[in-house]
Amino acid sequence: MKAIRMILFIPIVVLALPAILIIVAIVLLAESKEVPLRNVLAFETKRHGFARGIERFMQGVFIPTFRYNIQAFVLGGAGFLVITVGLRGLGVLPLELVYVSLSLEFTMLMLWAITVFFTASDLEEGLKPAAIVLPPPPLEKNPELIKALGTVTARFDQLGMRIAGLEMKMAQMDSLDGTIRGLSSRLDVVASDEFVQRFTKEFEKFGALDESLKALASKFDILVNDQLNLRVKQEFDQLLAELTERTVGHGRTRE
Repeated sequence: MKAIRMILFIPIVVLALPAILIIVAIVLLAESKEVPLRNVLAFETKRHGFARGIERFMQGVFIPTFRYNIQAFVLGGAGFLVITVGLRGLGVLPLELVYVSLSLEFTMLMLWAITVFFTASDLEEGLKPAAIVLPPPPLEKNPELIKALGTVTARFDQLGMRIAGLEMKMAQMDSLDGTIRGLSSRLDVVASDEFVQRFTKEFEKFGALDESLKALASKFDILVNDQLNLRVKQEFDQLLAELTERTVGHGRTRE
């Protein structure tokens, strides 16, 4: 069934081809207040599909914008056809010009037929058609928008740098918090009774060791003194022996 409909639709497309080319030229060249019509058509077909996008574009943009212009061209073509046929009847104009006027009027009527074909019933009843969401305008035609986007991007970059700095500071604060907790745990250990008792015992051991060192020092002094006295005594005895030997030797020499 679909293939039969396509076959029957081919002659209509061939007959309406000039009107279709006119519509294509209008879409490619015309621009709305916001964006070009070709961008709107591409946006609608991409969003809703080819057939539904063309239907929404014709009902929401093309027909409300150009319906009266097309009607004016149809009436102008009809007037041109009437004049050429009348002058041809008088023998003033050649037959070829009548063919040209007939072709022009037929093209205008087909263009009007296409607009009527896509005209929705809600438009005929005076109701509001489906709203068309226009695509964003191209950036190259909005230098102010480009400048604003650049400013926003720069501010976002600055904000990102500040956030990174805050994250580093938070990491440092976390490490500092861990260090403080370690010190606190150590202080808790130091403040415990067991550590105090252990430290007291160690201190007592150091006190006893100090007493032992003092006693050892006094004994060492005594030993040094004894050794010194003994050496002095030995030296004194040796000196007395030498003096005695010298005295005896001197007496013998006199005799």
